[in-house]
Amino acid sequence: MKENYIKYPEIEKLLKKTKFELGEADKVYLFNNIKESLRKKTVKNVIFSLHPLKIFAYASVFIVVISVFVILFNSTVGVFKKEVSFEVVAGKAFTSSKEIRLGDTLKSGSKIFTRENPLEIKYEGQYFVRIFENTEFNLISRRPDRIVFELISGKAFFDISRQEKYECIVVTPSLEIFIKGTSFYVEVKSFEETKVELIKGNLIIREKKNKETIELKEKEFLTYRGKFEKGVITNQDTSTNILEKKALSSPFKKSSVLSNNVEIQKGIENYSSGKFEDTSEIKKLIKLGEAEVKIVLDDGTLITRKEIIPQGINIINYTVAGDEIYIITENERLLAYSLNGNKLWENSVMGKVSYTSKPVVYQDFIYIATVDNGIKIFDKKGRLVNSINVEDSIVITPWILDKNSIIFVTEKGELVYLDIKNRIFRWKFDLKSSLFYPFVVDKNLLFITTPYKLYCITVDIGNILWQKEINQKLTSEPLMVYRDYLILIGIGEISIYTQNTGELYKTTNVSGNILRAVVEKEKLIIFTENEKIICYSLPDLVKIYEKTADEKINLYFK
Repeated sequence: MKENYIKYPEIEKLLKKTKFELGEADKVYLFNNIKESLRKKTVKNVIFSLHPLKIFAYASVFIVVISVFVILFNSTVGVFKKEVSFEVVAGKAFTSSKEIRLGDTLKSGSKIFTRENPLEIKYEGQYFVRIFENTEFNLISRRPDRIVFELISGKAFFDISRQEKYECIVVTPSLEIFIKGTSFYVEVKSFEETKVELIKGNLIIREKKNKETIELKEKEFLTYRGKFEKGVITNQDTSTNILEKKALSSPFKKSSVLSNNVEIQKGIENYSSGKFEDTSEIKKLIKLGEAEVKIVLDDGTLITRKEIIPQGINIINYTVAGDEIYIITENERLLAYSLNGNKLWENSVMGKVSYTSKPVVYQDFIYIATVDNGIKIFDKKGRLVNSINVEDSIVITPWILDKNSIIFVTEKGELVYLDIKNRIFRWKFDLKSSLFYPFVVDKNLLFITTPYKLYCITVDIGNILWQKEINQKLTSEPLMVYRDYLILIGIGEISIYTQNTGELYKTTNVSGNILRAVVEKEKLIIFTENEKIICYSLPDLVKIYEKTADEKINLYFK
């Protein structure tokens, strides 16, 4: 160590000037400190020995380089500025820190855990996902041109609109699924086993381990257990029945087009009279057409009209009753308007309501079934007159038998008859399904469907009168009654069943998915996604006419 500092004469002289006798170790310590100080001074001298113009030139080049980098970075990844957020439209689940419920927003990076309830989410009407019970699911994408879902365990259904410019991927522990507009179901059974069922479109699937790729076509399924095994989907597929998966996509689309995302014109205006002179006839057609358009049912001629609801109100659902319209909004408010455009009242103590649940008007009261506050009952002045706590969420429109009796379906699939006055359950019926559809009561009989069955249940005691297996991919349209018949609206299909026995009476196929159906007198009017209006006779489903809708219809029914 001695020779290290002896090589530097200046340091040696400095050490000799110290007043204290230093040991060899102390000299080495001082040497290292002095050497480091000299090194810093040298660097400092080099920097300041540069000509000022050189410093300016170097600084200018540095600034230009940084500016170019920033511009290029923003142009290539500027899409990150709009972070992807998904809206919860039904069900409930959990993240690592909180509970997720209807109306919540899930941002990129969210880790989702479902328990006994499924969760349904959407993004800008393009991506719809149902996450089934007992599933772990991640949203790991942070940009709208590349959506990445991660299904770690459990089951999920995806309905993705075709997006040529965007990329969407579903990742499982063993597979990568590349999507360009399709509907399909994925189940992760274990780290090594994944099943995929394709309902519509096509998929490219790549295994992570060996990078082998396979294409899946419509109505095919794939099982991966270290290698690909393909097959054709049948309705008897016991592991993942296809009827249940397909039925999920229509409620999503209906919500995004007809409810949450509706942009309403500014101001409140009267309906245009068109060909109608009698205002009572206009009201009747408003009820049937759900207030989107007016329809001349005789020949299918359409009469457009202007909206009466102010701009900026995001609607969950609404009901027209007499001269008034009752509106459930996204921000948990109940609004009332007259059909001539006057706002009557507003109430903000309602709670969260599912997009599949409408206000029910019975006599002088309005019944609202919520997902978090049970059943709320308002009078026609907007005052809360009764509140009934229910343990589980109610997600579809209830049925009011009389002012003291209500029937509803819980999120867990229980059909319940509640005595409001005495606060007791008269009966409960387990539908054995977490997916169900709006029901109807007629002649003291209740009719309800699940993806597998059509039930006829006696209202008084809740007994099954009959039940029938159905082989139909249902939409979210409610069951409709015509005389002694039931009308079921399916995906591209209409079926007529008898009320007495549940036998299939008549069925017909329709080109294009059915978005809305109306029964009037002896006719059934349907609106399809390919912009057609078709009229059938009832109950034999003989086509009376078919015509193309005008632009106003397209706006609401695409």
